Amino acid sequence: MISIIVTVYNLEKYISDCLESIRKQTLTNFEVIIINDGSTDNSEKIINEFICGDERFKLFNTENKGVSEARNTALELSSGEYILFVDGDDMITEDCLSTCMRSIRDNDIIVFNYKKLDAAGVASNTRYNASSLKNRNIDTLCIEAIELEPNPWGKFYKSSIFMNIKYPKGLLYEDYAIFYKLFKGRKVDFIDDELYVYRIRNGSIMRSFDRRRIDDKKIILTDLHNDLRDQEADEIKKAYINSYLFHFVFVTFNVICNSSKAPLRDGKALKSAINKKYFTYSNILSSGSLNSTAKVFLVLIKFSVPISFMVKKLFSWVKK
Repeated sequence: MISIIVTVYNLEKYISDCLESIRKQTLTNFEVIIINDGSTDNSEKIINEFICGDERFKLFNTENKGVSEARNTALELSSGEYILFVDGDDMITEDCLSTCMRSIRDNDIIVFNYKKLDAAGVASNTRYNASSLKNRNIDTLCIEAIELEPNPWGKFYKSSIFMNIKYPKGLLYEDYAIFYKLFKGRKVDFIDDELYVYRIRNGSIMRSFDRRRIDDKKIILTDLHNDLRDQEADEIKKAYINSYLFHFVFVTFNVICNSSKAPLRDGKALKSAINKKYFTYSNILSSGSLNSTAKVFLVLIKFSVPISFMVKKLFSWVKK
């Protein structure tokens, strides 16, 4: 049996599409654990009407406590040998489960491709190159969490992996926080099949920037550093530095640009929180994992926060 975990918060426009994509699976031996995380719209009503008469779909209504607690609750309620996460505004292809079951064999995790669906209904294709990732060290891939993204979806897991691992409560970037723990030492295979449809929604994640986005990243990276304390291999150390530069500096910089009400103030707060041991021109320029755009902006941030914001605005204007 496969346990499909669907978390929902105010998704009345999309939840039917999500559940319909699950119902259409060519492999039918599954259960769906739906956690309605305190929705205030019509999500609960729509779900109840949709699942009526299909005992595979089970709805649990909870107070709004955030996606971490919703996923943890679903994991506790699940009974399947395998776990698949589907966000309530996304979809899976009809052959998703059957393809994963054919591929899992003696692996612990299968990573598959996905499509992005924009607001106009236009899909863009493949994110991963499975053949290239097969040749990479899984530990370094997951420490970096750059080429292999830390989303819970897009993966097919043995449920035993989650026996002693939970999503952290009250922490932003909860997926990133446990990504290395989930994958460390696991047997992982990558397939090119596009089995997931990720819906891009304007404003779905965007919230006003607050200092927690810096503080929580520091907590996560400190925890990761502690997990790697006994690792001596140079590739592990480089992977940590790449993760630090990408997630703590570059990604946070972009969040500030996109959602801060006082970007210069928050940009300076970010820069003052950066560990100078890792944030060096040498580490930036020598990285084989950071793309050219990330390198350019990391260099600019190190040189001048105001200039980096000016270039970002110009870069965004040119892209339009």
